[in-house]
Amino acid sequence: MSHALTALSPLDGRYASKTRALQDHFSEFALIRLRVRIEIAWLEALAAEPAFDLLPPFSAGTLAELDVLTSLRRIQVPIWFVNGQYDQLRVRERLFTRVARHAELIVVPQTSHLVTAMRPRVFNAVLDLAVATVGALREGPGENEFVA
Repeated sequence: MSHALTALSPLDGRYASKTRALQDHFSEFALIRLRVRIEIAWLEALAAEPAFDLLPPFSAGTLAELDVLTSLRRIQVPIWFVNGQYDQLRVRERLFTRVARHAELIVVPQTSHLVTAMRPRVFNAVLDLAVATVGALREGPGENEFVA
């Protein structure tokens, strides 16, 4: 089944098997991925430019910080990914949830990326639940205990 971000056009429904090979190159997701790569490359180039002294050159460690998967693996506390049902950034949410040690995925129905603006009461309830969950983990030993 195709995701809206990897769709090429309305043709994906009927002709999905014919257009699937193009999704990695011509979909909205492909555009977003390429934009991010270009922005990171531009940031690296600026940092390496001696005439641009507002940003120091990146070390290997700093460049590793730009790697989201590596960063997620280092986080030792619970992470809650709270995404809107129609959020354009949901493409890799399942991967992020698998990579992070203590991750929860919450998808808020009928919202876009702006969950806090579109469904503030629902978001606040999710936030209250997250705070209560972290508090419970700190108070008692258990299978899901973490060390902060």
